Amino acid sequence: MIKLVLCAMLFLFFLSVSLPSASDQTRPKLIVVVAVDQLRRDRLNADSTGAFGRLLKQGRVFTNAQLDHAVTNTCPGHAVILSGASPGQAGVPGNSYIDHETFTERYCMGDENNATRVLGGQQNRSPKNLQVTTLGDWLKQENADARVFAVAGKDRAAIAMGGHKADGAFWFDSKSGRFTTSGYYASELADYVLSFNGKNSFADGHFVDVPQQWQHAEGEFRVDDYEGESTRFKRVSGHPLRDERGSYEPVYVSPWLDLSTFALATEIVQAEDLGADDVTDLLAIGLSGTDVIGHHYGPRSAEAADALQRLDQRFDTFLKMLDDKVGASDYLIVVTADHGVAELPEYRDEQGSKCPVSGRISVEELVTSIHQELFKKFTQPHSPADAFKISGSQFVFNRTFLSEHDLALDRGIEVLDQILTDQKIVKAAWSAEEISTGTSEEARLYRNSYAAGMSGDLLLQTHEDCVITRESGTTHGSPYDYDRDIPLIFMGAGIVRGLDESTAHSVDIAPTLAQWLKLDTPENLEGKVLKLD
Repeated sequence: MIKLVLCAMLFLFFLSVSLPSASDQTRPKLIVVVAVDQLRRDRLNADSTGAFGRLLKQGRVFTNAQLDHAVTNTCPGHAVILSGASPGQAGVPGNSYIDHETFTERYCMGDENNATRVLGGQQNRSPKNLQVTTLGDWLKQENADARVFAVAGKDRAAIAMGGHKADGAFWFDSKSGRFTTSGYYASELADYVLSFNGKNSFADGHFVDVPQQWQHAEGEFRVDDYEGESTRFKRVSGHPLRDERGSYEPVYVSPWLDLSTFALATEIVQAEDLGADDVTDLLAIGLSGTDVIGHHYGPRSAEAADALQRLDQRFDTFLKMLDDKVGASDYLIVVTADHGVAELPEYRDEQGSKCPVSGRISVEELVTSIHQELFKKFTQPHSPADAFKISGSQFVFNRTFLSEHDLALDRGIEVLDQILTDQKIVKAAWSAEEISTGTSEEARLYRNSYAAGMSGDLLLQTHEDCVITRESGTTHGSPYDYDRDIPLIFMGAGIVRGLDESTAHSVDIAPTLAQWLKLDTPENLEGKVLKLD
């Protein structure tokens, strides 16, 4: 009997050491990471007949996924997805920031080197300001033959996810109607991208099938014509998609931006032969149209619902292409978002807003009020416009100006802090000291967003449901759940499907994928590894 037990134990031992792990068995030929800009997870529906339904049924779904930082904007949101680093560590405190030393505003993916000039454009773009490496860089480090590409509607989405060593990064230029890149990646566009763009996007390029108007049904949550929605391209169906001037602005604020992004992603897979061999490739896709539409009409609008449905069906076509081209068991896909969004203020006012005043606050009125008070209490006789700047919700003082006029920085921060917190919409104005020493969850989230020398001297936090906008639409950028709640789904061979209620964040995606692929990673990653098998 003892011999039988020992034999059984030895059998189980050798079985356990000889069987490879799920990741050993199923290292994918292609990793696809899809970030749907501004997609809150409460907008997904398992009854979907498109890609989202398949992902929710067949993937590992982290039901409580959130961003793990407070400044919930596009560039920071995309920077964390494939870096495993918080925005502060990545050096991306916002879409733009004020350099404390020079008092100049800098774009998160801007570059002073003209060698990085956008092809056909006037601006420079590169990952220079991204102070960390990414999954694509780690893949390249492991094997130089790995192919890494990124495509998005926005340049900052493609560049932040593509990393430093991408073979290509493409984004949409709303002025020309074409997808482009910068000199950082190539001196000219590949033939297949040129063909995709056509000589004129509407005449013979990727927008050739775009109709004259965007027609859609009434929304599930509210009527199509709703107060607070943008009137820029009409508040109701059908929205114009073309105009006499040939402008691409109308189609930029429509589902066709994301449909074209998926179409170019398909071209990249085909033309670059991604997933064709045993060397793992990476394709990052940023779907930016959902964000533009959400800003104009809100997440509960008929426009947002229609755009998500069209995206869902086109996404499904893309997945079926991967099934055929790469093999359904040979690719791994991740779906997430860079941030969520606040409800349209007029909608929240009806539902029971937590904002102590009317939910919509004019940015112009707020800035005018701040300037008046700062002049009276601190900068007089000098203009406050010379003393400080605002980038997003962050306020930075001009060190040189203060020194030249014998004005103390600490005093300026103290005065501005009081001016801001006197505003009924403001819950807090976070100083660097409060962020570094605070013990609350909000302080921790702001620490993850804070980058020394780039983040504001004060970071403005409104009360929940308060939205600082112009005359219409909505926005994001707060530490509240509606801005931090995101979908997070992994699907692929070896991944155990099901719902996972454990804590998960977008910053965990890169470390998780790296372990799945057994890649060497930097030692100081802030994300953790999620269980997929």
